Amino acid sequence: MILLFAVVNVISLGQDACEFELSEAADAIDGGFLFLVSSEREQEIWLYDFNQAASNNLEMTLPIDAWGIALSPQGDEIAFAMSNYDEVAAELTVNLLNIETGNTRQVFAGDADTQITQIVDLHWISESQLGFVSNGPKQQYTIVDVNEGIAKTFRAEIPIPELNVLGGSIWGDWDIKFSPSFLNAAFLHVLDYQSTITFWNLNTKNKVDIDYQIPVRWVANNRAYSWIDDDRFLVRNQESNWLEVSLKQNLVQKMTDAGSLFQLDSPIIAPDGSSIAFLVRDIRLDSFSTMLGIWRNGELALSCIKTTSGQLQVNSEGWDDTSRYFVFSVYDYENAISEIYLLDVTRNQIADLYLLDFPSTRVSALGWVDG
Repeated sequence: MILLFAVVNVISLGQDACEFELSEAADAIDGGFLFLVSSEREQEIWLYDFNQAASNNLEMTLPIDAWGIALSPQGDEIAFAMSNYDEVAAELTVNLLNIETGNTRQVFAGDADTQITQIVDLHWISESQLGFVSNGPKQQYTIVDVNEGIAKTFRAEIPIPELNVLGGSIWGDWDIKFSPSFLNAAFLHVLDYQSTITFWNLNTKNKVDIDYQIPVRWVANNRAYSWIDDDRFLVRNQESNWLEVSLKQNLVQKMTDAGSLFQLDSPIIAPDGSSIAFLVRDIRLDSFSTMLGIWRNGELALSCIKTTSGQLQVNSEGWDDTSRYFVFSVYDYENAISEIYLLDVTRNQIADLYLLDFPSTRVSALGWVDG
């Protein structure tokens, strides 16, 4: 089943839909994408093959308590973190699963000696480097060379009170977001609505001054701001429109203009920057239905797929390298089923690729792989 997008011109919301054969959307794609099927017992790794128009279980699993799962840029290894607790101490490990061989190797271990027992934002910086932010009072981030097994931990030295306990974030009442390569950080005091977001250069250990001040009162939650790259930053303003902040150019420009009708959350930027995927709620409706929206060429396109009893699951791994296709899934709480969809931003189509009707099973995109 293929559903057309309804293009919104900030006047009306159309919901027209059409049906086509699946091959209409997927026959020109070479390769496939990996996705994770998670149940109460295990996490299975599956491959959707566009050449075969079928999903295959790769017969590989991750531990049920594995987290921070990230596919390498070449699509050949999956990084994941594990936490082990006993009566004496807590230990954290970062591991790699080789998709071709099925072998797993450990590339990092954290414990009381390293003061790294909890991490957030585990991600690939390059094919040979993993990065993550860790807990504790030092405001630190770590870069791991997966080939050499060497880890370097850096102190961010961001001027906020040092905390020894975990709060709303790993820094208590403060929230910090690091840029993809740990070049800059944005931080704010979540309870001080009169303050502004501060940008911090992690190399010079100094504040990055920009003319435009971003009030903390705009930031309702951590879905309301995000880094695009090491320079550009997205934030939603009080009118529910998104602004792009460039630190290098000291420039702020309006990215979206649909705030009078829709609340846009969780921006996921396409690799070439041409499109942004959002979770969208129509603020004119009483229900809390959620749709997927794509902001492209100055317009918001809304999917006809809408959920009021489920959850749209999206992440940056859903975009392919060409920025044409985006994979996402929908979990229906009432019926306990998950469906995977392929969005084609060029043809304004969504293809229903796969249905999982096993109870308590969810799926999420891991990333695209070559044919």
